[in-house]
Amino acid sequence: MTTMVEKVARAIRMADIEQVKLRHTGVPLGLIEAAADALRADHMVMARAAIEAMREPTRGMVEDGYAALMDWDARTGEDKGIFDTWVAMIDAALNEEVSR
Repeated sequence: MTTMVEKVARAIRMADIEQVKLRHTGVPLGLIEAAADALRADHMVMARAAIEAMREPTRGMVEDGYAALMDWDARTGEDKGIFDTWVAMIDAALNEEVSR
């Protein structure tokens, strides 16, 4: 079973690789991947920090999560409420404007 920290760390690793490929064209992919592998512990720390930062939802996350939960049709018998709520809240976080 893959933990959420591992899943996020893997996403950070892939984003890291993509950024290096964009900035340093011509560097062999194997070398870039080896460098990313060497940063595995760092990626795990970043992943944990990213998840901890999401512990308290923003107002938009709460509003979208609530809307998704209220959308759940109890008559169907399918319990997708918490899943849909989680997805809506994460989507809201990803769509928020970044202040500069």
